[in-house]
Amino acid sequence: MAIHLRRGLERLKQFYIKKLLESDHSDSSDHELQSLTIRELESLYKSESSISGGFLHPPLMVR
Repeated sequence: MAIHLRRGLERLKQFYIKKLLESDHSDSSDHELQSLTIRELESLYKSESSISGGFLHPPLMVR
């Protein structure tokens, strides 16, 4: 169970990083984004999505 949770969290983190790097508004590098927590990435993602008119929702974590 813990392995699935870790994989899901890593997948969510990579989703946020990918979307932030794709946005034209993000001035952060991949290395800088990797050092952030998921909550920090989520917050940055939400603020970017409100500026750009919205991103897709993060992927669902399905077992």
